[in-house]
Amino acid sequence: MIVSKKEELNIIITGKSGAGKSSFLNYLIGEDHFKVGEGVPVTQAYFEDYVYETSDTHVRYHLYDTKGIEPTTTTECRNQVFKEIERRDKLSMFEWIHTVYYCFDASAKRIQPFEIQFINELKNRVSIVILLTKKDLVSQIDLNALINQIENEIDNKVQIIPICSVEKITRKGISVREGKEEVLKASFLGLWERLANTFPNMNVSFLLEKKAFPSSFMSIIKNAEKELCNKELKDKSDFKNFKKFVEEGISVDMLSHFPLLKNTDYTNIKFMKPIIISMMEESNKFVETLFNKIDLMDIEAVWTKNANIHREIFAFYQKVNKVKPRILYSDLAKESMLSIKTHMKWSSYNKLKDLTKQTRTQYKDLECTWFFDAEERLAITNSYDEYRDYVMRIGIELYLLISNFLSLYKAELKQYGQYCLKKQTKKENLSIIESESEFDNDEKIYYSVLRACLYDRKIEERERFMLEQLMEVLQISKSRAGLIEDFARTH
Repeated sequence: MIVSKKEELNIIITGKSGAGKSSFLNYLIGEDHFKVGEGVPVTQAYFEDYVYETSDTHVRYHLYDTKGIEPTTTTECRNQVFKEIERRDKLSMFEWIHTVYYCFDASAKRIQPFEIQFINELKNRVSIVILLTKKDLVSQIDLNALINQIENEIDNKVQIIPICSVEKITRKGISVREGKEEVLKASFLGLWERLANTFPNMNVSFLLEKKAFPSSFMSIIKNAEKELCNKELKDKSDFKNFKKFVEEGISVDMLSHFPLLKNTDYTNIKFMKPIIISMMEESNKFVETLFNKIDLMDIEAVWTKNANIHREIFAFYQKVNKVKPRILYSDLAKESMLSIKTHMKWSSYNKLKDLTKQTRTQYKDLECTWFFDAEERLAITNSYDEYRDYVMRIGIELYLLISNFLSLYKAELKQYGQYCLKKQTKKENLSIIESESEFDNDEKIYYSVLRACLYDRKIEERERFMLEQLMEVLQISKSRAGLIEDFARTH
């Protein structure tokens, strides 16, 4: 990944017409650049962009205003926003779209279903900050009710910031502009969350790729499908599900869920032999490729590159938030990547080849036999079952190792962002935890790291030190952390 020297935060602003998008942007940049309308679209192109640089920190905010959305135009706007996000994802990190501001008029008092759906689709791609505009026009009670509705119908991961963009005299008094600093700080968290959600996957993307089965193998399945479904299968959906499964391609996930044809006679020489043998051989090739890629992993080179990216972003972080970030290197993510290399043994691949050879020999013996009994039939079935169990073990082990790395690295990255935002001390619930839904955002981060540390059911001394540091960063008390650990050990 290339880190651009053009350091800036790229933010899309969207929401219904008249929600106060343009007024907020004018408040943000300190001048009347964006046209303000009264409930009608004023931005005619999908994106009107403007680069705003703060006078004190000289941080650049690249803002993209959008046309106002309505129920009939939401799909079109969503497609345009997603297209822009995807286009910029191919560029350097500081050119990604990091955050979407969704403006909602607080005086409307209730967010509409089409807006909730739109936000839920967006939050899977970028960090969302919901700006409750015109907060001066509603009471605190109504504002709290609106925030509760949003949290209940979306989730508590979305940041919600009430703002007032326009200073004016009303019957209640003078409306004072407020919310700008909080919004700017939250914008950086969007960059950091995108980094945490994207960068770890990029480190192991070469192990997560799917490979299509060759057309020759798919032709074998297609030719066999009609005959087998008509004559032999008691449950015709069984083979159809198998076909659908292999059409999706081979991957680590596919190895972990290796297909089984429960109601199929594997001793059918004409149809099942080419399917079974080809399935084994293609899987073996894929495992061999995976092991070769793992052998070529240069962990030190990868982590040197990662550290350079961290340092550059930390410097930018300090520039944005005016504080020096506390870097909590635990090396757990690096060690978990190393464990991928050390745990995967070539002996596992050789075992797969031996089982494939054994199955091939059994089919050959069967072809030379005029009559065969249940014992010979069972031998082939058992060989395939043994192969299936072994390849699934390889897939599951590798999947867990990769998941462990992703969980640790994402948590490591996210904790920096949480710390640098300097959250206020919070009150904590010390009752027994019965569900993950009881965790707040910080506790979810702590829980994910804790689960990774409990991968082997015990926590090493260095892991315990890292967890204690993380508790301090996320401001989780020892009592609450103990309850989270109790929950993690029993679920």
